[in-house]
Amino acid sequence: MVSSSAVITGSHNYGLVAASVLISMCASYAALDLGGRITASRGWFRSSWLIGGATVLGVGIWSMHFTGMLAFGLPIPVAYHWPTVLLSLLAAVLASLVVLFVATRQKMGPAQALVGSLIMGAGIAGMHFIGMAAMRLSATCRYSLSLVVLAVVIAVLASLAALVFTFDFREETRGTTWAKVTSAAGMGCAISAMHYTGMASATFISSAMPPVLSHTVSISSIGTAGIALVALLVQLAALVTSSVDRRFAEQAAELQTSERFRQIADMLREVLSVSTADLSQVLFVNRSYEAIWGRTVESLYADPMSWLEGVHPADRPPVQEALRTVLDGKPLDYLECRVVRSDGSISWVRLRAYPVLDAHGHPYRIIGTAHEFTKRKRAEDARRQIEEQYRMVLETASDAVVSIDENNQVLFVNPSTTRIFGYAPSELLGQSLTMLMPEFLRKLHEAGLERYLATGQRHINWQRTEFVAVRKNGEEFPVEVSFGEGRKEGRSVFTGFIRDVTDRKRAEEALRSSEREQRHIAAQLERERARLVEAQEVAKIGSWEAELQNLNVNWSEQTHRIFETDPSRFHPTRPSFREFIHPEDRAKVDAAFLASLEKRSPSTVEYRIVTPDGRVKILEERWQPFHDEEGKPIRVAGTCRDITERVRVEQELRRLSGQLLRLQDEERRRIARDLHDSTGQDLVALATLVSQLHASIPSSSRKLRNLASQCQELADRCIREVRTLSYLLYPPMLDEAGLEDAIRHYVDGFSERTGIEVKLKISPQSGRLPPDVELALFRVIQESLTNIQRHSQSLRATIQLDRSAEEVKLEISDKGQGASRGGLTGATGPPFRLGVGIPSMHERVRLIGGRLEIESTSSGTTVRVTIPVDG
Repeated sequence: MVSSSAVITGSHNYGLVAASVLISMCASYAALDLGGRITASRGWFRSSWLIGGATVLGVGIWSMHFTGMLAFGLPIPVAYHWPTVLLSLLAAVLASLVVLFVATRQKMGPAQALVGSLIMGAGIAGMHFIGMAAMRLSATCRYSLSLVVLAVVIAVLASLAALVFTFDFREETRGTTWAKVTSAAGMGCAISAMHYTGMASATFISSAMPPVLSHTVSISSIGTAGIALVALLVQLAALVTSSVDRRFAEQAAELQTSERFRQIADMLREVLSVSTADLSQVLFVNRSYEAIWGRTVESLYADPMSWLEGVHPADRPPVQEALRTVLDGKPLDYLECRVVRSDGSISWVRLRAYPVLDAHGHPYRIIGTAHEFTKRKRAEDARRQIEEQYRMVLETASDAVVSIDENNQVLFVNPSTTRIFGYAPSELLGQSLTMLMPEFLRKLHEAGLERYLATGQRHINWQRTEFVAVRKNGEEFPVEVSFGEGRKEGRSVFTGFIRDVTDRKRAEEALRSSEREQRHIAAQLERERARLVEAQEVAKIGSWEAELQNLNVNWSEQTHRIFETDPSRFHPTRPSFREFIHPEDRAKVDAAFLASLEKRSPSTVEYRIVTPDGRVKILEERWQPFHDEEGKPIRVAGTCRDITERVRVEQELRRLSGQLLRLQDEERRRIARDLHDSTGQDLVALATLVSQLHASIPSSSRKLRNLASQCQELADRCIREVRTLSYLLYPPMLDEAGLEDAIRHYVDGFSERTGIEVKLKISPQSGRLPPDVELALFRVIQESLTNIQRHSQSLRATIQLDRSAEEVKLEISDKGQGASRGGLTGATGPPFRLGVGIPSMHERVRLIGGRLEIESTSSGTTVRVTIPVDG
C-alpha cells in the first residue's frame, strides 16, 4: 500500500485542458480533410499527402497530449527527456500513418477497420505512456492497471471512430463542413478522454532520489503556449494547403472535363448549345453551328439571339413562339425549320431544347440542339414528289390500272377503270378480277395464276396481250393488257394496264377500207387543181411557190395577171422579183419574209408594186414557209391579191367619215351655242316673268300661287337641262382652257348627275394638245362614261391621262359587270353591243392616227387610247 503522505497531489490548468481538447478537435478535422486529398491524389502526390497528413495528425495528437501533460501541475520541478519526447512524437506519427493509410484505401472492411484501430490505438496509448516516461522529477510514477486498460480501450475506440469518419468523408463530394466539424469534435473528445484517463491512471510518489537530468529540458508557460500555437499553426497550414490544392484540383478537373467536353462536342454533327435560363447569354456552342448556320460561333456569343436571323422568314414566327414555351420551362421537341445561310443556300434543321433544373426545381440552364436533315428532307420531298407524280400518272392515265393480290382480289383501281368498265371503285375493290372477263376466260386465268404462283411459269405472255373484256352492262370489247409483278409485305402484287383498243380496231378496219379510196386520189387531185385555177380566176387571187435552194419560182396564171407579165416570156428570177416591189416598201417586205422564216409561221403583208408600164398597185400577200427535219427552210408558198381598188375605197370612206365627224362636231357646236344663247336666255326670261307673276298673286289665292311655284320650278329645271345639254353637245371650256380643265369640269358634273364616283389621274406634263386630238380624247371620255352609266352598273370609275415624249395614253376603267354581249368584238375580252358610241370612238381615234383597245370581263371594262406625239 502506498502511504498517502508520500503521494504527490497535482492540479490542472483548465485553460490548457481546453487548449488540449481544441488541438485534438483541430487535429481530427485536419485528418478528415486530408483523407479526402489523399484519396483524390494519385502516384507520388498520394504518397506525399499521406506522409504530410500523418505528420500533421501525429503532431496534432502529440501536441494535444503534451499540452494536456503540461496542464497537469505538480508541486515539484518537472523536466522532460527530449529523446523520449521525440520517440512519443514518432509513435503518434506512425499511428496516424496507419489510420490514414487504411481509411483512404479503395475498400475498408470490418477486419481492416478493427486491425487499423488496434494498431492506431496501441500507437496512441504508446505515445501517451512514452511521453509520461519522458518526465524527470523527484518522484516515482505508479499506474492503475484498470485505468490503463480503460485508456487503451478508449484509444482503440477513438481510433476506430477516426477510421470510420475518415473513410466516410474521404470523397470530395460527400459530407458537408458541418458534418466534418461534428465528427471532428467527437473524435477530439474521444482522444482527449483517452489522454486524461491515462493521466488519471498515474500516481506520483515522492522519492528522495534526485532525477537524472541529462538530455532534459524544462518547459515554461511560454513554451507550453508555443507548443499549442505551433500545433494549431501546423494544422491550419495543412488545412490551407489542402484547400488550395483542392481548388487547383477542381479547376484542373473542370478544365480537363471542359476541354474533353469541347472536343467531344466539336465532333458532333449536331449543333449543341448551353445558355442561361433567360437565353440572354450563350455559355457554350460547338463548331457545328458554323457549318449549319454559316455564321461564326463568336457572333453567337456576342449576340445570343442572332441565330434567329438565319431562320427562314416564313418559319421564324413558329420558332419564336416555341422559344416562349421554353422560357416558361417547357421542353421543345423536334421543331422543323429552314436556315438560310449567307450564301443563299437553305438547310433544314430540327430543333430541340429542354431546361435544366436546379435543386429547387427552377430552370437555370437551357440545353439546345439543332440537327440538320437537309439531304433526308430532300430525299423525302423527292420521294413524295415521285409518289405524287406516280399517283397523278395513275389518276390521269387513259388506260385502266388494276392491282390484284395472289388471291386474284382487286386491291386498287384508277378513275379510268370506272370510265372503261362502268364499275364504281367500291364495286371492284376486294372482288375477283375475273368479273371483268367473259365466262370462257375466267377459269383459264385462274388456272394460269395458280400455275405461275406454284412454278413461276406463265401460260401466256403477260407483258403485252390482247383479251376480250366485259363491261358492267355486259358489252364485250377488245383490250390490250400489260401486267407486271411487284412485292408488298413479302407477297406478290400484280399490276396491269388495260387499254380499250376498240377505236384502234375500228381504225385498222377503216385503214383497210381506205385503200379502196386511194385509187381515186390521183383523179381527184387533178380535178381539184382545175377547180383551184377556176377559183383563183373568179376570186382574182393569185398563188405562187418558191424553192429556196435553187430559187425556182412558180406563178399561177392569175399571179401573172396581177403583175401584168407574160408567162411565156417571163422568168421571176430574171429580173429579180424584188424589182417589182415599190422601193419604199422593199425593206418592209424583206423584214416580214425573214420573220416568217424565223418563226416558222404564216405572214401577211400589204405592199405596193410597180407594173411594167409604171402604174402603182397595192397587193395583199400571204405566205407559209416549209422546213425540213433539221429545221432549215426549203420552200415557201403563198397567195397574192390586188387590193388597190379596195384601199382607195377605204381611204375615201375614211375621208368621208372624218368629214362627217367634223360636220357633226360643227353642228353640235352650233346647236349648243343656240341652246345657250337663244333658248337658254328665253328660259331665263320666262323664269323671271314667272317669278314676278308669283309675287303679284295675292297670298289669299293659294291655288294660283302653287301653280306659279310649279311653273317656276319647271322653268329652273329646263334652264339646268338646257345648260347641261349645251355643255354635253360641245364644251366651250375645251377651246378656252384646254383638255385637262374640260375633263375636270365634265367629270364633276357627271358625278353630280349620276352619283358615280370618278377618280381622275392626269400627269402634270400633259399640257395642251392639237385641237383635233383634244376633241377626240374628250369624246372618248364622254362616250365611255355614258356607257358606264347605262350598262356597267358600277358606282366607281377611273380616268388616267399620261403623256410622254413619244405618246399620249388615256385609260378609262370601271369595276362593273362588263359590256353586254352582242355583235361587235373588242381587242380582247367578250364582244360588245353594236352601237353608235364604240364605232364613233374607233373612227375618231383612227383619224388622228391613234389606237383604241377595249377589254371587258365579268369584273369590269377598260378602254385604252394610244396616240403618237409628233416631235
